Parts: sequence; structure tokens; C-alpha cells
Amino acid sequence: MLKKELDVRVIGKYKGKDIKIITLHLAQTYGGYLCGKKETMNLEIVASKIGQKSTELFGLHVPYYNTDLNDIDFKNALPLETVYVELECFVPIKEGDGSALVLVWFQNPGDDPFIIAKEKLKGIIWEEKAKDFEL
Repeated sequence: MLKKELDVRVIGKYKGKDIKIITLHLAQTYGGYLCGKKETMNLEIVASKIGQKSTELFGLHVPYYNTDLNDIDFKNALPLETVYVELECFVPIKEGDGSALVLVWFQNPGDDPFIIAKEKLKGIIWEEKAKDFEL
């Protein structure tokens, strides 16, 4: 059973090596907001809150990519959860010990972030978004 549970963390491949979820964090999209105009809050969440939270969770060295950015209608409510997933692959893009990327998206409560992460990664060119790291 443990092997099966660990396999769910592998969501893709880069140059034949596994891309794995190493950290997953769920947050309330509107957490910290008491009131305000929806469009203004949405713009603030996308323009600054996501970047700040990514840095807080993973540091400045891991790039983040908001997978929903082109599909957001800022006038309507966003889904209630924001998901931050740190991905890692032990193959560098250019040099180092491997590469990493944080994916961010909005989802509804009850959605499975592991399934969604796998789908989101299919639309991403790893070497364009990920960044090398050294151990």
C-alpha cells in the first residue's frame, strides 16, 4: 500500500525522470479578506498574494507559475481554494542537481489536487517554467 501512495506523487516525466509533488499546500482564496469589491480583491490576489504566499512557503529560489492566469474572469468569484504544489525533478534544465517549479491554481473544495496537478502539468513545457537547483 505504501508504494501505491508514493506513486500518486509522480505526476509527469522530464527527460525520462519523474516529476514529483514534494509539497502541497491548500489555502483559502479569500482568506484574510473581510470585504471588498470582488474585482479588486481578485486582482490583488493574483497580482501579489499568490507571489507572496509562494515565497513564504517555498522561498525565492523556486519559480511559480499560475496555471489559471489566462482563464480568470476578475469580475466573478474565484474558486474558494488556492493550491500551491512544489514539483521537483532530479534532472537539471542546464546545470545543477535537478529542477523545480511551483504550480498554483484555484479549485473548488473537494477537488483532488493530485489529479488536477497531473492535468495542469500536461500543458506546461518543463524547461520553460522550471528552474535548476543545487543540493
